[in-house]
Amino acid sequence: MDAVGAAYGVDPRLVRPGDLLVKYDEYDSWVLGEGRERLSEWLVARGVTIAPGAISTVLDLAISVGGASAQRVVNHED
Repeated sequence: MDAVGAAYGVDPRLVRPGDLLVKYDEYDSWVLGEGRERLSEWLVARGVTIAPGAISTVLDLAISVGGASAQRVVNHED
């Protein structure tokens, strides 16, 4: 969630797992329009490839990046 906040210039404490990434893109289009690019660069730097349309929420992104462990952390299961 920190990466989403940093990419879109939003306080990471306000980013929620159920947030739709498209909403961040909509917000970003009113600001600088660079959030998606920064997030893509962050993913590439970590060797993460995500098929277009494969994710829609912040939680989907976290699971794609961190696997099942990310879902356990988000769900407070540890």
